[in-house]
Amino acid sequence: LDVFADLFASTLPESARVECQYDGYRGSIKATWHDRTAADQFGVGQAVTVGICGRTADDGTGRWAFSAAIEWARCRNLSIDTRSIEVDSGRHVGEIAPRVEQALKGSLSRIRPFVDAWTSAEKQQIIEDGKSPVEVFTALVDRGYVPTAGSGMTKEDLVKSLVNAYGFEPGYSKASVLNAVTRAAHTNTWKSKWYQEELEQTSGKLVYARLHLAE
Repeated sequence: LDVFADLFASTLPESARVECQYDGYRGSIKATWHDRTAADQFGVGQAVTVGICGRTADDGTGRWAFSAAIEWARCRNLSIDTRSIEVDSGRHVGEIAPRVEQALKGSLSRIRPFVDAWTSAEKQQIIEDGKSPVEVFTALVDRGYVPTAGSGMTKEDLVKSLVNAYGFEPGYSKASVLNAVTRAAHTNTWKSKWYQEELEQTSGKLVYARLHLAE
């Protein structure tokens, strides 16, 4: 995390807000800042900050990773572009600072495509006439799009939590459904302290996925 923190300080905008957490085995560092272009693209009350998330593990896996993020000020949603993690990751072997610096810069370049993907998701309708939000979120959980491990909930209770989150900002688009996933991440208490982060990653990954929700 010290390497991450030094690179964040020297690379990211001075206005960036940084949060860190470490439990002795895994650590994460998140930085978010206002992006005028993103705010204008999403409109008033929509996404107003973008950011970078870094993760590291001392639990035997010995891996670090970076991803791009968008944060919604309206409901404190944080969605992480998981695809960038697959590209910008490595192991704690040798001198990692140069690779981490390259990964950080690569994640920065992914922010704009991620914003574009969310804009597209807002135009994609997945809750159609005759289909209830309960059916959609049940399908997301039953088909493994939204993981249950670490939540401490049954599938039924997890679906109820997602539907409740959806009720605060209902809509028919794919973005509305994914916003509910990230809102639930921030408004519930989970068995694993890392499950919130996993839901954030899930929402980001599903931005690019083709969802098969029909019976």
